[in-house]
Amino acid sequence: MKRPAFENVDGKRNNFTLIELLVVVAIIAILAGMLLPALGNARARAVSISCVSRLKQIGTADSFYQNDYGYFCPSGDLMSSSVVWFGTGLLRTGYDFTGDGYLNVYLKKARDGEKMLSQRSTNVLFCPDSSVEKLLTKKGEDVTSASGGGYGANVGLHGWLGFRSIGSYPVMGGIDTTGFMLKKPGNIKKASSLVSFGDQLQNGTSGMSNADFAEDSAYFGHMISNTSTCFRHPSKSANIAWGDGHVSSEKPAYIGANPCQVGGLDPYDAGAEEYEHYSPDYEKDGD
Repeated sequence: MKRPAFENVDGKRNNFTLIELLVVVAIIAILAGMLLPALGNARARAVSISCVSRLKQIGTADSFYQNDYGYFCPSGDLMSSSVVWFGTGLLRTGYDFTGDGYLNVYLKKARDGEKMLSQRSTNVLFCPDSSVEKLLTKKGEDVTSASGGGYGANVGLHGWLGFRSIGSYPVMGGIDTTGFMLKKPGNIKKASSLVSFGDQLQNGTSGMSNADFAEDSAYFGHMISNTSTCFRHPSKSANIAWGDGHVSSEKPAYIGANPCQVGGLDPYDAGAEEYEHYSPDYEKDGD
């Protein structure tokens, strides 16, 4: 009769030695170490794909707004400073994602009483990346007093409502705002190369002290610029919805020292006020 494999020639049972057990554990650990990064990368790519889908829906909602009103939707109301493209509210006091923003009629609004963290996984107005969650949990925000959802609108394309005119220049608070007026789709020459919406971290910090900047660094706001585009997705990429409606994943032309990966799509020039992918009036040297 054939002996069982676990018995030796003397009929005695062989047990695993400690060394053999350690070898098996080591092999399992090596295999797990090889598989986990691949799983993590696959998960991050899936999140980025979800982000692309959400930006596509936002861009489509904006196209509906253009058909209904003849303009790209406003990024916000300059006079009241309370209505923005995704809801209502102010940066300092928090935005209400249950409010009636300019695109909310075309998109699903957040439900009252919901926490931001639960909405991040389901609502189109929030970037699904976990880095957004880490910043939001600093204040334990809910959808009626949130600092933003991680997406911003390009104010160069999505101007402000509520101008008042002095002379021939629309101004607000003494600031010339002619560059931020609402744009008609037919008047935009290179819509396919102009940022419309995209991954964003924070508003500009002009006039803020270092202490204010540190305090406000968790605020997303509702606008995006060359210095607030956030490359939070795999391979340091940002998802961008362009003026013609298409969405793509883009690498930065520069990236700052900020650990949250804030940078821009155009080469950074601290003295420049307009950038190729953010200003409809931008002209390269020699154009």
